Amino acid sequence: MNIKSYLLLCIVLVFVQWCPLHETHITLDAKGNLKITDIKGGTSNSHLLLSINENRLRVTDHSNKLSGDGIQINANTMEIPLESITGDLLITNFSGKDTLSLAADLQLKSTQSIYINGVANVVLNADLSLGNLQIHHATSITQNGFIGTQKGSIDYQASDGIVLNQGASLSGAREVKLSTENVLKIAGSIQNDSSNVGGSITLIGKDISLEKHSSISSNGAYGGGNIRIGGDLQGKGP
Repeated sequence: MNIKSYLLLCIVLVFVQWCPLHETHITLDAKGNLKITDIKGGTSNSHLLLSINENRLRVTDHSNKLSGDGIQINANTMEIPLESITGDLLITNFSGKDTLSLAADLQLKSTQSIYINGVANVVLNADLSLGNLQIHHATSITQNGFIGTQKGSIDYQASDGIVLNQGASLSGAREVKLSTENVLKIAGSIQNDSSNVGGSITLIGKDISLEKHSSISSNGAYGGGNIRIGGDLQGKGP
């Protein structure tokens, strides 16, 4: 190998290591947890869509290429058999202008949880019964479908705003908490009712709007739960 060929090979190896062709990586770990990660740490402006294709979870990134564990449909789409996902769904390390959409047809087991961390814009179109749903360090969260938990909690945190549109519904078991430093708009319903004592509902924001068709309840056969609406300076407290 001459010097020119050697230098070219070194350049290619450096490019592959530091500038991988794929930007979104999917991992199915030993516990059955599915992890979707932005390997560039939020600089790729991903547009992720999670949906169902027959008995598979379909992950599509309209802006970037995918890699990892699963069936490669094309450069931007991978599918994972639902029977292989026995644990939770973890989506992390996204930021910038990244968007995550949960399609209306998305379904998981009621014992499974979804943890989303650092995705800028989250759109929830799915009707889901889950163990827990946690969305932290988002910029905006918009919900159009039903999200319920039988034993767990629902926790939304977004800096710019949270919108629960008309027809959307949250149904918690332990706790429902929506927290933003700006606009919190509730046009749907939030329930944390129980056959025992009603659960906890906390709404925190700088500007909280309860629209005409909105409803909030925390009823229980042995007493109502706690409903807190408000926020201290910058929406940091109930």
